[in-house]
Amino acid sequence: MATVFIAWELGGGLGHVSPLQPVVDALASRGHRVVVALRQVSRLTAVFREPSVDILQAPYLAGKVPHPFKLEFTFAHILHNVGFHDVDDLRARTGAWATLYDLVNPDIVIFDYSPTALLASWQRDVARLVIGTGFCCPPRCRWLPNWRPKLDVDPDRLHREETHVLERVNQLLVVWNRPALDTLSELYTRVDETVLTTFPELDHYQPPRDGEYWGTLPGLTGATPEWPRGAGKRIFGYLRPVPKLPELLKGLCRTGQPTIVFVAGISKDECLRYSTESLSVVSAPLDIRQIARDCDVAISHGGHGMTVEMLLAGKPLLALPQNLEQGLMAQNLQRLGAGLEASHRQPETAMARLTELLRDPSYAEGARRIALRHQSFDAQKNLERLVSRIEDLAGSTG
Repeated sequence: MATVFIAWELGGGLGHVSPLQPVVDALASRGHRVVVALRQVSRLTAVFREPSVDILQAPYLAGKVPHPFKLEFTFAHILHNVGFHDVDDLRARTGAWATLYDLVNPDIVIFDYSPTALLASWQRDVARLVIGTGFCCPPRCRWLPNWRPKLDVDPDRLHREETHVLERVNQLLVVWNRPALDTLSELYTRVDETVLTTFPELDHYQPPRDGEYWGTLPGLTGATPEWPRGAGKRIFGYLRPVPKLPELLKGLCRTGQPTIVFVAGISKDECLRYSTESLSVVSAPLDIRQIARDCDVAISHGGHGMTVEMLLAGKPLLALPQNLEQGLMAQNLQRLGAGLEASHRQPETAMARLTELLRDPSYAEGARRIALRHQSFDAQKNLERLVSRIEDLAGSTG
């Protein structure tokens, strides 16, 4: 049996953990030793049901770098901001990852948005599999694409800043007697397998890249939804406790239409305070696939997993992005004619856009076109295929 090490270094919440859970459980149930290094151990350990799975705290940059890029234009800027700004700091954290690798002695390492862990793995001979959506799996290219092409920025400046990050990476590779990278994208593409858990039209890098898209994996299950009373279309929301949350919930209540909103991280008392006859606010995860089948429209911050589930069910979305990754997904929704974008800081505008989604059938038609395109997709078969690929790669090292 193989030893499988899974690393999760960046990002927050269930969006990264939920795709990992069925992979971890499937591998453990087949007798493999599975070790998971999590960014958020205390909150998310319970997600993994198999008792044989070992959970470790992942090394990560806890604070902020001295001079971060306030506006991130490329993946190189993200790397700089998460600790690739200084070679000594990077050496310390790659050393921490290397210690974990020495303790575990894996046959394969799976990287979910874990650039420091990925770089550290080059100190040993091990199979490498990168998994994730388009955003955290940059494509093979000379220069990493600019995510904000509408803004006036000097391409040469972006190239210089990317080169600085590449130089820090190569400084460590030279110390480790490993071949230097010609481009920064090679950090992600010089691996044994890249598993893009998205679809071409939803890739954060547009137009779609060459290569195979795997599609999504089964997500976390939850409670069966109980829709409240109300006439009209069913609305589902997946929101964070943002400052304007009370106003957003009041706006949803005023529609009078049956609405369920899942808000991660709020108390049961808050759920009761916000809930009304037509609005049910919950803090426990629900069965998202059942929700996607039952609802008519969804509202979220533009997370990849939620967006995909709704589109595969042919349901349009309103995206209220909080960060660049979600903003790019919101752009995809609008480009595909399957949704709209608004600011979570402007509840009135958000409610106006939601009303437009509910009244204009073209958005539902746009979502149904995407669902029809992928109607034969089977997430469970995709999981089985991935587990087999992991086993093949792990066996190739031994």
